[in-house]
Amino acid sequence: MAFDPGKEVFKIIHPELGEDAEFRFLGTLVDCRLTMVPCIDGIISKIRPKIKALLRMRGTYSLVSMLNQFRTHIWCHMEYSQGALILASASQLERLDKIQRQFLGSLRFV
Repeated sequence: MAFDPGKEVFKIIHPELGEDAEFRFLGTLVDCRLTMVPCIDGIISKIRPKIKALLRMRGTYSLVSMLNQFRTHIWCHMEYSQGALILASASQLERLDKIQRQFLGSLRFV
């Protein structure tokens, strides 16, 4: 087996000693200080437009259908980066929770 030296990197991953830029590991953006801010930012940038588009259709679909569409189209982005969400701090997870609460608050059916 031969390894491609151009694809090998050495990173120090540590909350205090990590200095390098973020890198992609199994599809998840990881920063060397394990703050997971770049990954959370990426998730939020992907799900905000989808939530906005989904909320435009709330008059067309029932509450159950809207929740199913949320699970189908938005949760998948969060579940894809599950490893980063496990390592993320509570303040970063609160950003995702806030978006989910806003979505649920916007689902006011007459």
